[in-house]
Amino acid sequence: ELFAIEASGAGLTRLTFCNRPDRPCANLEVAVAPDRTRSVVRRVLADGNRDGRLDGGDDAGLVFLNLSRGVEASLLPETSKVSGVDWSPSEERRLVSAAGEAGLDELLTLAPNGTNQQNFTNSAGIRERRPRFNSLGSTGIYERIDQTGKAQVHVLFASQPRITTGGPG
Repeated sequence: ELFAIEASGAGLTRLTFCNRPDRPCANLEVAVAPDRTRSVVRRVLADGNRDGRLDGGDDAGLVFLNLSRGVEASLLPETSKVSGVDWSPSEERRLVSAAGEAGLDELLTLAPNGTNQQNFTNSAGIRERRPRFNSLGSTGIYERIDQTGKAQVHVLFASQPRITTGGPG
């Protein structure tokens, strides 16, 4: 489940109530909106790999939470295999990494209501995942894995996007 706590350590508040005996779930990652009243969560609802746990090894969907209203809605199903999410700290921009064409991770943009899903990078045969915005929301980084299998860090919204070359082997 997701909880909030004051900076002082007081005021522990439970934000989600999805994990029940009749329907277990696991919230893997959260990205909070700039207004702090909304968020999106990577959520697992089924033990797809049958290892007895709900975790990052299972397929995750994307859920929208309106914390001020106590409402949640599914944005992407578990078949999307969401592997990362971040919400720009400066605007209504969300980046998601999820299964695209050929089942590889792709960077996608979503409208605030989850519609208008668009492939952000359009690079066939390359895995792109785990986007993170900088504190201003003006740029960010993501992991890119090409045909060599080496992970590289790339910069979003840059003319020279690669900042690492991947390690040996």
